[in-house]
Amino acid sequence: MLRRAPAQQLFSLSRPSLQTEVPPVPLVPVDPVETIPLKELEEPALDEAELLDPLLEEESFEDLSLEPLSSEERDLVEEEPVGEEALAVRSPLKSPEPSYPRAAYLRKLEGTVVLIMIVNSEGIVTEVEMIQSSGHRLLDRAALVAARGYRFEAGEESMTVNKTFTFKLH
Repeated sequence: MLRRAPAQQLFSLSRPSLQTEVPPVPLVPVDPVETIPLKELEEPALDEAELLDPLLEEESFEDLSLEPLSSEERDLVEEEPVGEEALAVRSPLKSPEPSYPRAAYLRKLEGTVVLIMIVNSEGIVTEVEMIQSSGHRLLDRAALVAARGYRFEAGEESMTVNKTFTFKLH
């Protein structure tokens, strides 16, 4: 025979308290910060002439006369290239084309991948970094694999090469 428990025992209407007491945080004494007064900056006194725009006050170039250099003076002037010195270009010895992944071909995926290749002095690609994704992992991976297969002429130091791979269906 089954006995039923009284209704008061079946359901408990009171919940245990969810609030817990947080212990107070002890106060730590702090040394007062030393206040250092700021010096007042003195503004330099300017003459009226200095307040005028120097570009407006210059003599016009039209009034200047130029004299050609003598042949002796021309010989003394060395012609130097302007800008940075050009680095020797190292040609690729091996530049494999990326294979169009079959799954990408079947899904008609197209895109452009931009990579940076770090090439050591022996001409071997040691690192490849993707600058711009095609938006499709299959095409990105194919471009990375092709870039790692590149080989360049040996040189004195490492170099950085930017390479763009375009995957386009005809």
